[in-house]
Amino acid sequence: MIAFCGINCSDCPCYQGTVRADLELLQKTADEWSGPDKKYSANDMICLGCTRENTDFLFSWCKGCGIRNSALEKGVANCVTCDGYDDCEKIRSFLDHHTKPKALMGLLREKYKARG
Repeated sequence: MIAFCGINCSDCPCYQGTVRADLELLQKTADEWSGPDKKYSANDMICLGCTRENTDFLFSWCKGCGIRNSALEKGVANCVTCDGYDDCEKIRSFLDHHTKPKALMGLLREKYKARG
């Protein structure tokens, strides 16, 4: 599954821990991703991907993700299918700091545009 922003959910430890019911992985991820301002629990990490409107099984941080919320509001399957993709500051800002999603989104956008 590919998130709206190009993250491959199958590579995400939250998704992996959830689909494998691996509480140790979820807790390890919670510990690693926690910081002085936010402490996560294994329960916060439970996630089946962000492309669903239902937030019952969504990593708690992603519930407020501007990219996700914008994509859901616009009803697009992925950001690359949005008419505003090329000018979207939200996706640009994210992709400028994440090389794997950036490469995937570039490939998907080319394929989408080629379909005309």
